[in-house]
Amino acid sequence: MSTEHDLSPAPDPETTNPDQPEHQRRVPPALNRLIAAVLAVVLLAAAVVAGFLVYNRGQVEAELEERADAARAAEEFVVRFNTYDAETVEGYIDALSPMLTTSARAEFEKAIQDTTTLIRETELRSEGELLASGVASVDQDDATVLVAVDADADSIAGPIQRHFRWEIDLARVDGDWLVDDFDPVAGQASP
Repeated sequence: MSTEHDLSPAPDPETTNPDQPEHQRRVPPALNRLIAAVLAVVLLAAAVVAGFLVYNRGQVEAELEERADAARAAEEFVVRFNTYDAETVEGYIDALSPMLTTSARAEFEKAIQDTTTLIRETELRSEGELLASGVASVDQDDATVLVAVDADADSIAGPIQRHFRWEIDLARVDGDWLVDDFDPVAGQASP
């Protein structure tokens, strides 16, 4: 007598019935495991992509904030630079000096002496108005900003409308953007 027993599971009539529609047949366990593994890989990949996008978004937002800070510093400087009058010319120098790096401040204070004499003698008054700005480049320590500004001026010679375009080079000093160099790239005056 043979005691050999068949330990294999009995065939499931639901999975082996060829007359049953295919969508009603049960999925074999090995296929279920494969589907679960594929879904786990897809979910992991989605989580990695989502993490990368969140990190990248933070980087982009930080760069945009840097650009905005640099632009604000350049805009404020150019408007202040083009806003002055004969009575308060000393305050003009005091208002601009903290916005400049040490080297730019030294050059500015040398050059401004002749200008302040001219402002006083002609009773010149000027009011700067920001038109537009754009950041040409920015990194952690340096930035270049292009700024367009108009200035309504009046003196003993009469009123004049001035139009300036500036290139402002900024340097980060103790966390603040300071003007390191500034050059007019275009400018004109019209009566």
